[in-house]
Amino acid sequence: KKISDPALAPSLRRQIQEMYRRRQQYKAGQRVRLNDIYDAFLALHNGNEKDMLRCNRIIKPSFLLENVPQIKNQQAERTMKNAIEEYRKETTKEFELQDLRTRELDESGNEKPSTLDRLDDATRRVRDALLYVH
Repeated sequence: KKISDPALAPSLRRQIQEMYRRRQQYKAGQRVRLNDIYDAFLALHNGNEKDMLRCNRIIKPSFLLENVPQIKNQQAERTMKNAIEEYRKETTKEFELQDLRTRELDESGNEKPSTLDRLDDATRRVRDALLYVH
């Protein structure tokens, strides 16, 4: 299932609790809003959103600490970890059984056994060896 599947979404009660907790942390100066982080990046590009979104700069928590006012180390690290995870989800192909069955060609044009064929062959050899030993 995809993360956007409503069945995987937290309950409305849980979402409200999270919003309240984050608001309390913001008021206590323990966290900054994502909009504040976005605004800090926008300011680095003189307000040019297109330039900002095209930028390929590698961002680390230390960069956030230097450029986002009042962000704490823990939030900077968590934000980066979550961003990396979201990027990985967006750019990584989901695993499908068909991927195991797909056969490729070797350099001489001959069909190579699929991953599933190789796994089946290896388990068959182990099974046969165990029968021989027994």
